[in-house]
Amino acid sequence: MLDKALFLLALNSYYFGSAAILIFGLFFLYTLFNIRVVSVKEIIFISGFFLFLFVKIILSEGPILELLNDIRFFWAFYVFYLFFKSRWKSIDCHKNSYNGPLAAFFYCSIALTLFEFFSTNYLGLEWVVRTHNVAFELQEGLARSYGFGANATVTSVILVLLSAWLTKSVVWDFIILVFVTSGTAFGIFVIKLIFKMKLSYKISVILFLILIYPFLMKNFPSFSKISIDYFDYILDFKMGQISKGFSSDDFKWLWGAGNLDGLRTGDFQALDFILFNGFVGVIIFFCIIWQAVNCTNAFFVISMLVATLHYQVIFSLPGSIIFGFFLSIPCSLRHAKKKGGLG
Repeated sequence: MLDKALFLLALNSYYFGSAAILIFGLFFLYTLFNIRVVSVKEIIFISGFFLFLFVKIILSEGPILELLNDIRFFWAFYVFYLFFKSRWKSIDCHKNSYNGPLAAFFYCSIALTLFEFFSTNYLGLEWVVRTHNVAFELQEGLARSYGFGANATVTSVILVLLSAWLTKSVVWDFIILVFVTSGTAFGIFVIKLIFKMKLSYKISVILFLILIYPFLMKNFPSFSKISIDYFDYILDFKMGQISKGFSSDDFKWLWGAGNLDGLRTGDFQALDFILFNGFVGVIIFFCIIWQAVNCTNAFFVISMLVATLHYQVIFSLPGSIIFGFFLSIPCSLRHAKKKGGLG
């Protein structure tokens, strides 16, 4: 029971404000010391991974605590992946023992986002997860919920994917998209629907979305970010950051540019990953994904990776846990009957 309680607390750690890292750290340490059933191949890979981290620490010129926090930010998911993978192996069934707590988290999170929406807009309550003062305006001028991810994109993407894993109903998706509101989550929701349709329906839906796209752009600010102009603007901004971070030092392109000086939020987090980890880190990252992704978890893993091109979905405190869980899902689960949608 202790591990499940720590699991739920860690997923909701942002609600604890300044104590978030401490709450998250308790579950992180628990998982770190409870990884089981690691193969010789994995031990060799983990040794190479820790060698990479050791080189980064040696080469770092900034504060060591800041560096370790950046390492936690970008790589915590790997510890959770190894932990959940060992849980799949250690239980004689096709369901991970964390499915129950995950379902409880899903339904409670939806209830909390609804409460946050109404209490923020009609009662004037201030939530600790609302990390900045820029109110997102819907057509009616109401502020959206930020939820357990302290970011509307992070929260909505995770909830839409958990809905696909745990349920067959799209009702939950509509609730999520109305009260949290994210263009990225909406895109994943549409892909999920298209994924389940017959080919003729897929073509019809795609054509329909193309037709209503101008209306969405005009009436919902969230969709204004799904445009070539916005993409070009953010790409130019991030490439400028990367050029400044590497500052013509070829060695930094290999191992990364020290620490991020607290820059762990904002658009195009994937480019921040390159800035901090260099091409060696990128290669290690894709090796982890390549050996973990399979026919069962591909939709969830790829969706979270694509969403991270926008915000810190897989690097946030709850996101790193959920991403580790989805990465750990075995291919054999595809052949088992279970309650749920794409899972």
